[in-house]
Amino acid sequence: MSRRKVPVGPKSLTIGPFVYSVDLKWPGEESIKANHAGQCRYFPCEIVVSEDLNDQRRGEVLLHEALHGIFYNSLKHNRQVNANEETIVDAFGLGLIALMRANPDFMPYLAKLIALSEPK
Repeated sequence: MSRRKVPVGPKSLTIGPFVYSVDLKWPGEESIKANHAGQCRYFPCEIVVSEDLNDQRRGEVLLHEALHGIFYNSLKHNRQVNANEETIVDAFGLGLIALMRANPDFMPYLAKLIALSEPK
């Protein structure tokens, strides 16, 4: 049986001071065994996303796992916040997706503003 072609995505993401490799072709059997659609692995600095997801879900999971990386790098010493990590990551991930879908010009505009503010 042939598998659906996974759209080309980023090979890596820089999250804080770390570069995480990104694998969008995590075998479905492994993700099912792990009971996750994706994982952010902090110590090897990698993000894996199941190959069996549709494009919308793949995007949501990739953002979700990147938010785990941000969360870990920023708040890893705050035990009270860490107890609620999954809830917080879900809320921000789904909220950001809703924001981007409802406002398709927002992210390109924001990217331009950020690029303009970088030192030259």
